[in-house]
Amino acid sequence: MVQIEDKGKLLAHSAHAGLYLGLYFILKYFCVFYTLRFPLLGMLYLLLTAVVPFVVYRQIRNYRDRVVSPRSSFSVFHGWQYGMSLFIFASILVSVSHYYYHAFLLPDQMIAFSAQIDQTLRQPGIRELMLQMTGGKDWNTILQEFMAVKPISRVWNDLSMNVFWGAIVSIICALILRRPALEITNEN
Repeated sequence: MVQIEDKGKLLAHSAHAGLYLGLYFILKYFCVFYTLRFPLLGMLYLLLTAVVPFVVYRQIRNYRDRVVSPRSSFSVFHGWQYGMSLFIFASILVSVSHYYYHAFLLPDQMIAFSAQIDQTLRQPGIRELMLQMTGGKDWNTILQEFMAVKPISRVWNDLSMNVFWGAIVSIICALILRRPALEITNEN
């Protein structure tokens, strides 16, 4: 007799584990806050981003091994659902820090960054190179267009990208962690 997989605890467990993944994302995104001031934080951000698939793999494996019965199967779809739920809960949590960054920190940082760019553009030949790279647009025009995008639009884009990449990471992890059901024989 094959035991059917139980998905009853999927949502509750993924919400709890998604909280921890969200805190990890907030720590990771904290590096973005001050990358312009401390460039090494950009490298730490990239390193922490590269580790995300391994963190998600461990969380899905932990769920499979501790919550799902060892006698029941663990399908790719079940693993993918759990991984997607993790990313959705984590993305909702980290969206608060994304909004704070885009609404309050980024405008202040762009002022200092703009001053650095203006100083760089004063060097001979750099302004012409920048105009070629930007298709003839002046740096101030590009900055104004960038700052015209509302913070909530940027947050929605960030949330969507987290869920999109979460779908890809989750399917890969689910393919690796799938488990067929064990056959149990009745001995009479």
